[in-house]
Amino acid sequence: MPLRRHVPVLYNLFPIRDADGASTHFATVTRDLTERKAIDTTLPETKERYRLPTRATNDAI
Repeated sequence: MPLRRHVPVLYNLFPIRDADGASTHFATVTRDLTERKAIDTTLPETKERYRLPTRATNDAI
């Protein structure tokens, strides 16, 4: 049995219209957000790591 895992995606669905403006088909664009989610998770840690030395430097001035 294959492994199943959840992958965060951005899913856009939009109509394809004919010359009269009627929807004849739908198209989709799906984007994998795995890397973005990883960045969103580590960003607060990175901000905190750089904020602390900056604050200490400002206190010393």
